[in-house]
Amino acid sequence: MLISHLLTISLILINSFLMQNAFARDIHLVHVYANNYVQGEHSRLELKMDDRTGNILGIIKKGVDADGKTYENFIPTNPEKLSSGVVLHTADDRDVLKLKAINNPGDIPELGGELKLVFLYNGIKGTYYSKQLMLIRKSFHEWSLTYNNAQISKLNMLINSVLGVTVGISDIKFEY
Repeated sequence: MLISHLLTISLILINSFLMQNAFARDIHLVHVYANNYVQGEHSRLELKMDDRTGNILGIIKKGVDADGKTYENFIPTNPEKLSSGVVLHTADDRDVLKLKAINNPGDIPELGGELKLVFLYNGIKGTYYSKQLMLIRKSFHEWSLTYNNAQISKLNMLINSVLGVTVGISDIKFEY
């Protein structure tokens, strides 16, 4: 009897997961790379959007690591998470890259809004810098990330190193 109930619950959860993904769409947002892009390591950020409601379900980070292996990470997102910040990358138990909604985070799922891209400048000192971006909804299935009213196509993270050791990101340059 217990096994039957567990099996029923498992099937309901699997069906719920499949239905959620059946009505979801991945929307490309921006390419991300660092100084070592020539070595092949790069990624891209996408939004996972509910096709029925138009709400953002999360952020997807897809890419190729330094070993040439592909990966895909889904980061569930909601307005509350965005207002506290969604971690896009960690290293040595530190948040290296974080996306945070500012001003009115409740508007983000439907309309877009202001975002702060927070990055670790110096992991030794724990110094963070940030850049203010706009997430703009152009149409039901089209979003763009902008800086100073220009649509960003790539984020180039410039590595901050001390004596040849990476300690953080010295700056993030945008390509349009």
